[in-house]
Order: sequence, then structure tokens, then C-alpha cells
Amino acid sequence: MKTRSQTKKESTMKKILVIGDAGVGKTNLIKKYLGENFERTYKETQKINEYIHNNKVIYDYPGQIKFGDYGSHMFQDVSLCVLMYDTTSRLSYKSIEFWKQKINL
Repeated sequence: MKTRSQTKKESTMKKILVIGDAGVGKTNLIKKYLGENFERTYKETQKINEYIHNNKVIYDYPGQIKFGDYGSHMFQDVSLCVLMYDTTSRLSYKSIEFWKQKINL
């Protein structure tokens, strides 16, 4: 069970959502921010992963539709949304519109 101070601390944390197509580098960007090494192997993100660092909660959103739609409740209280695409993939760039609609920008 969470204490009152833990709940208050979590509510004051900035929430960052990183979204985009599969394979654009969302997880590696987050890991680099956290000081971890770049991974050359591709591992698909199958669920929303949550990372906590320096009073921030960073959500790594899966880029493959087959892993489900987590709904708009996921985007509430988000301080920052990072939309990512692969500069070598025209398709991932075109998908930015899909992701923008998903978060209602």
C-alpha cells in the first residue's frame, strides 16, 4: 500500500509520453536519457513501459497496433508528448498524423 507522501510525490511528477511507430527508436531514446547503453537488437515493446527518473515518469508506448489500444485515459495529465519517427522511413513520418489524432492534438 502506498503512503500519503508517495502518492503526493507521484502526483507532482512530470509525465512524459513517447509515442510513434514500431522501430523508430523510442525505447533507445528513453534508455539513452536514463544513461543506459544503446541496444542494436530490436525488441518490440508489448505494453506501456514506465520509467521513473529525476521526478519524471516516462511512458514508452508500444508502436505496434497489435498490442492493443490503451485508450485516451493514458494521455491525461501528460506534461510532454514526444512524437517520434524514423527519418529514413516515409511511412513512419506519415504516421505522425495517426499518433497526433490518438492524443487529440
